Amino acid sequence: MSETLATFAERILHKRGVEIILNDRLKAATAEKAILQSGAEIPCKTLISTVPSALPPVLQSLDCAKERGKLLVDTALELRGYEGRVWALGDCTAIKTVVGGQVPPTAQHAVREATTAAINIAAAVRGGRRVEFGFEGLGTLGSLGSGAAVAEIFGVKTSGLLAWFLWRGIYLMKMPGLNRKVRIAADWLLHLLFPPELAQTKLASEPGIRNQHFEAGDVIFRQGDLGDSVYVIEEGECEVFCERKGEQELLAILGRGACFGEMALLSDRTRSATLCARTAMDVLIIPKADFNKLRQSVPAFGDVFTELATRRAEAGSPHFSTEHCMPASPPGMPTEAWGGKLGSRRSSSTRAPP
Repeated sequence: MSETLATFAERILHKRGVEIILNDRLKAATAEKAILQSGAEIPCKTLISTVPSALPPVLQSLDCAKERGKLLVDTALELRGYEGRVWALGDCTAIKTVVGGQVPPTAQHAVREATTAAINIAAAVRGGRRVEFGFEGLGTLGSLGSGAAVAEIFGVKTSGLLAWFLWRGIYLMKMPGLNRKVRIAADWLLHLLFPPELAQTKLASEPGIRNQHFEAGDVIFRQGDLGDSVYVIEEGECEVFCERKGEQELLAILGRGACFGEMALLSDRTRSATLCARTAMDVLIIPKADFNKLRQSVPAFGDVFTELATRRAEAGSPHFSTEHCMPASPPGMPTEAWGGKLGSRRSSSTRAPP
């Protein structure tokens, strides 16, 4: 896209309250914020990613010429080193046109790449003249929504409402079948004349084991929260705190392989401690519904967590409850009661607090 059209698009988005950050990238994301490569943090609860798709890992195992990880082909779309035997096209290939221009991964190029490859394959099998890929593109289109767009067609640049109508018209012509064209055109016309009717759809999150990332200092859960999941540390460390007489007391440091959060689920009580990420950490989260299903279906799984919860409760006062936490260093069991690992009932992944 030309600089003038990019500037126009940026100006429109700024007017709509969109903040654009250039020359940076997303490094990590938690449930509370997005962390950029520059170190800047953006507090947010929702993260929408529009990054391009990654190349299939199988490409890296192929013994052939590559360019930036993509398969290197010539202008006839023949794989370098395998000319006349292997043809490649699409997003996984590095293609240059006859004049040396880099071919972008767009639909208009992919359709013509398929035609070129088909002609050359037929020529190799039946004999005939090969063709080279020389399509430079018809132009670029970009919709900004709300009746605004940018377009560059055959070198002619336009923006605003005219570009938006042009964008709609070109995509309408690309639709296969007359009935589909009529349906889509009628739907667009109705949206221009009447505002769309909005309906709230009930979105219920399905239970499922998932991964989550936390940065150092992030609170995983707080003392007094309802227990809804069990956590298993895959990478990193976290600290276990308990509020006693108005002060936060460090109970343990949990590391890779340790699990926590089961006590609230097994006793059906609120969280008895606060856990914070000590370093950047990745955890496996098992929701309550899945945790209970695993306990019922695999008794050995439930036994591990039951024994772990018993050890942790025994390390505290005999009247362990949501109001009472484990002492800082009970004799003979300073932090081990908090350090259970899956698959090892007696092992520990903790070390004594500093």
